[in-house]
Amino acid sequence: MPAIDEPVNDYLGGHYFEGVVRAPAGFKADFLSATGVVWVVGAVLLLGYSVVSMLRLRRRLVGWIPLEGEKNVRLADHIPSPFVLGVIRPKIYLPSGLPEGERDYILLHERTHIRRGDHILRALAWLALAVHWFNPLVWLAFYLAGKDMEMSCDEAVLERMGRDIRADYSTSLLRLSQGGRLPAGPLAFGGSGFQSRIKNVLKYNKPAFWVAPLALVGVLGLWVALATNPGYSSGPGRPIDFVYHKPGPAEIWVDSIVIDGMAWDECREIRLNEYPGVTFRLYPGKLTAVRNGEEVTLFDGMPIGDTYLCDLDGDGRREICSQVCIGSGIGDERIRVIRWLHESGSFSLLELKDRMTHDYYLGQVGDQLTVEERDYLGGARTRCGRLILTENGLDIGSDGGAGEAPDLPAAELTFTLNTAGEEHSVRMDGSVGNVTLEQGAFWHPASWSASGQDYPYGYLSMVYPGFAGEIDGSIYARWTDGGRRSVTVDTRMMAMIRNYTQTGWWEFTVELDSGTVTAMTGHPLLEDAGAELLYCPASISDGEAVETARIAAKLLAAGEEYYQAWLAENGRALPAEPSDRPGAE
Repeated sequence: MPAIDEPVNDYLGGHYFEGVVRAPAGFKADFLSATGVVWVVGAVLLLGYSVVSMLRLRRRLVGWIPLEGEKNVRLADHIPSPFVLGVIRPKIYLPSGLPEGERDYILLHERTHIRRGDHILRALAWLALAVHWFNPLVWLAFYLAGKDMEMSCDEAVLERMGRDIRADYSTSLLRLSQGGRLPAGPLAFGGSGFQSRIKNVLKYNKPAFWVAPLALVGVLGLWVALATNPGYSSGPGRPIDFVYHKPGPAEIWVDSIVIDGMAWDECREIRLNEYPGVTFRLYPGKLTAVRNGEEVTLFDGMPIGDTYLCDLDGDGRREICSQVCIGSGIGDERIRVIRWLHESGSFSLLELKDRMTHDYYLGQVGDQLTVEERDYLGGARTRCGRLILTENGLDIGSDGGAGEAPDLPAAELTFTLNTAGEEHSVRMDGSVGNVTLEQGAFWHPASWSASGQDYPYGYLSMVYPGFAGEIDGSIYARWTDGGRRSVTVDTRMMAMIRNYTQTGWWEFTVELDSGTVTAMTGHPLLEDAGAELLYCPASISDGEAVETARIAAKLLAAGEEYYQAWLAENGRALPAEPSDRPGAE
């Protein structure tokens, strides 16, 4: 809704993103939408009204007495008509002045309500009304459902006792209608709609035997149609037969860290050969397409994160795939994809989302575009694999090995959480694979280091026994991508070798799914270290690098999972970034 989105985006741009190098970790807006407040107030008022009505009704039941010879039937002096009250153990209440001759069919009517579970359905319908109070069709459904319950029970009485009682039964209903109304409420019902009920009783004729089966078939058909999730729809001109294609290679267009450094009205532009005459513009809060001088918004986000180009449907045109945060205050991470519709010559929006149940994060393994599914608010990972297009829309595929969790070593760990100071950390003791953590391993949430290095997915620091029998060193490790499929490790020395200016360190990256080293770089501690540069360790084999990365990945995942569980249990958000970061306001 542009009328709401635009002022909200302007507010965010002015208060959180503009001029800030990177948005605070765990950022959440500090306001609620006006419509959300109105909805909550309406639901609370409706539920409160039901409580007040029940209290008023209870006062009318003071002095009730049991009806002799009848179980769960009570007589009360101050009620105008019979009704059923309660859910678990419902009771029937009759006016004390009800003539004994009318009690038989009135009791049959109320017992039919209980036998059919109308008292339970009534309570559930009231809860649905409290949630959807703004929808006039739900009010109409609630009214008609109550009316149907009463008329159906009237018809059950006539069928059981014979049509000869129609006149007496109608007279009884007419007399009860003159006694006044019961206080409205979800758990007590009866004594309403007398005029229409009397007309229905007088005109009642037992329906033919085929009416009930025919009505049942119609209701079941309608239920199936309404209860089934809609299939994949790409708008006008969707082909009848869908053919699955393996996604093509992915290319990142805009990195989310880059977007965080953009002003709210700044944009990145791209022109793709497969879309002649179209310019795509990515803002921190929306993706647009410009054709023939007209700029059209394809989708919004608060904000938009990593954005990739990838041909998902095999038509030779790359789709624009973005990780998007939706919502203000209560947000979720989802995937949005812009796809070209050949028949209509327009764009279609596809989404992978599970509102307030799962979050979705885009990543890249090799040339594959991957998506990671995690429990809502950064919880444990539940699925990970290729982003694919199926007949039912976007999904997570498992072909190519990307869908399975990487094989990591077994671990026996104990955890200690440090929440003192500005930055939190998780200490892990025990063992991972063949490595004993004699001095512990430390996992840290997403933060910025003094050396200028960003760790958007958290990082690990630990003493490491060394490589090929050399002196002990330490390592720093971090996830290379948001999909947690690749790890980058830096080596460090525990003691200086000769002159520290002549000692270098290694940085290597390992792809966990394939178990391959994708990068290995030596770095001097200082740029002018000289010709006698040494490394600690002197060399690292691919096998040693892969084993180190697997151990680091196990500890990174364990520390993050423990910390997220602690946050969820204590209702906490991620801590803010250090305030001395360059460019931070």
